Amino acid sequence: MLADIDYVALVQQFGIMGSILVGVLLTVYRAGKWIGVHILQPVAERHIAFVERLEKIQLEHGATLKELSHIQQQQTEILQAQVVQLTALHTIARETRDDAVKGRSTAVDQLSKEHAEILRRLPGHKA
Repeated sequence: MLADIDYVALVQQFGIMGSILVGVLLTVYRAGKWIGVHILQPVAERHIAFVERLEKIQLEHGATLKELSHIQQQQTEILQAQVVQLTALHTIARETRDDAVKGRSTAVDQLSKEHAEILRRLPGHKA
């Protein structure tokens, strides 16, 4: 391309300033082409690879979160079952304690009645 250009004819046709402008534009074109091939294309390819890896990692994280959610649901069910069992045990303990208190109360009442009966039978006791 540049080998075909007659620089003397170019300077005669456009003048010195025009020729300098054409030279600068040609240099900018070549620099842009080199930057595109050696810098921008590798950066774009690496960026695409990065985005693909990121998508893969995101899918893996989604699967992990789904599995963790399932495990958490199982743990919640186990804890709810334990709460039900502990509530039942607490109720049984309270009922046992209440029955024991009632039993003592009934036993004390019975003993009091028996004591009063014995006292009435004693000679000289006034009831």
